[in-house]
Amino acid sequence: GCGTAVLAMAALELGAVRAAAFDFDPMAIEVARHNMERNGITDARLDLFVGDVFEWTPTVGQKGDLVVANLFSTILQKAFPRIITAMKQNAVLVISGILASQWEETKASAERRGLTFDKVIKRGKWVTAKGGLRASTARV
Repeated sequence: GCGTAVLAMAALELGAVRAAAFDFDPMAIEVARHNMERNGITDARLDLFVGDVFEWTPTVGQKGDLVVANLFSTILQKAFPRIITAMKQNAVLVISGILASQWEETKASAERRGLTFDKVIKRGKWVTAKGGLRASTARV
């Protein structure tokens, strides 16, 4: 399935009321729907759809207090503007799927867009980071 659906289902199991997830691969969405069914997760709780991060405009219902993006760093860097539009005021952003060798350029790209990270975890060749919008760039 799609990694975002796995993360969304985990968030629902950990207490999130509602989640949204998408992937550009229709087969990944099909597998994710099967996993939703197996885990008793309904469409009312998980908005799952085929989409392209570069064309997606989040609806009001798709904006979150927690936004998670598990993307290759090159895609993530280009997608930061769209990802930011999915963040509610004071939202937390978790990014992963970043090679350690690409972390500094990804971090710089994020910072140019007003993002900052207060926690960075490096495990082997991978990096995951948690942060949000700097107070001076946060939306009202």
